[in-house]
Amino acid sequence: MSRSAPIAVVVTAVEHVAQDIKRFSMQRADGQSLPHFSPGSHVTVEMPVPGGHKRNPYSLMGPLDDPHTYQISVLRVLQSRGGSQFMHDAVNVGDQLQISEPFNLFQPESIARRHILIAGGIGITPFMAMTQRFAAATIPFELHYAVRSRSRAAYADVLSAQIGSHVHFYCDDEGDVLDVRKILSGQPLGTHLYVCGPEGMIDAVLNAAREEGWPEEYLHCER
Repeated sequence: MSRSAPIAVVVTAVEHVAQDIKRFSMQRADGQSLPHFSPGSHVTVEMPVPGGHKRNPYSLMGPLDDPHTYQISVLRVLQSRGGSQFMHDAVNVGDQLQISEPFNLFQPESIARRHILIAGGIGITPFMAMTQRFAAATIPFELHYAVRSRSRAAYADVLSAQIGSHVHFYCDDEGDVLDVRKILSGQPLGTHLYVCGPEGMIDAVLNAAREEGWPEEYLHCER
């Protein structure tokens, strides 16, 4: 199957949202509507870095009700292979980029009775659209968001305002502990688990769920 033609977009806003994290807003260069995306979707951004082109996937955050705007957030990675450094240092308002159409490998299960979301750091990004959709539809869910420090907790204020008691924060430098087994135990049958964040965290959460007897088909991750 051939790949869809890239979409030319113009960067309309660049904002610092936390330490080493920037949010980029984009609209189509031709002024037309962007393809609809569902919570959990990502786009691939093509970047002309030194020595060639890089293609990095980034989760789409919303807003779900704006057909003309996509938003992504990018963490500056110290050992970057060029992608995050390019986005942070070379991309400004008015610049044009090429992106793919949205693709979803992290779709929430529509038949789930409840959704448990666990995010580590920049792994919060796919959950921004999910929680927006869940809250609007009064779908039972809870979000557990772990960060190294408050300065790195992107969108903490937004989440607190939008979903209130549905979100729980854990900061390493404040001694907070993300007790995964406590979160997973006692959940009603039909609950699905979603995790996004550092590789080690994802593996630890999934392994804990398996040891607690969660069915494999109820476990979802985005790496």
